Amino acid sequence: MTILIEDDEPAVLRYIGSIARREGYEVLVADGGDEALAICKSHGCCLDLMISDVAMPRMNGRALAESMNREYPGVPIIFISGHPKSRDMVAGLTAQGFESGFTYLEKPFKAEELLRAIRSVFKTVAKASA
Repeated sequence: MTILIEDDEPAVLRYIGSIARREGYEVLVADGGDEALAICKSHGCCLDLMISDVAMPRMNGRALAESMNREYPGVPIIFISGHPKSRDMVAGLTAQGFESGFTYLEKPFKAEELLRAIRSVFKTVAKASA
């Protein structure tokens, strides 16, 4: 399983990446939305999950999710943010036809919370494809 992690904080990328790698996931990292889309394009978007910060410079998490949904529908997203208004920023995605749905985790989160969210997303995807 391949997970793309997108955040503008290197420490967050390292933290999430180390947790995911320990669990055996292949990890790709991007420090912004443009880089995340470029990685998807170069990998043919063989992603099983994207973990994305919401409040980002240049392209915020919502704009990235909208681009992903247009170009690569079906890739589930776990949004992460330490900003209280970020939940509102992504709340309208489902109403706009965001196919894969999303999960939201508030920073800071513990490794087990992240792993629980990842497992839940993969379980939901497996049920939907069965």
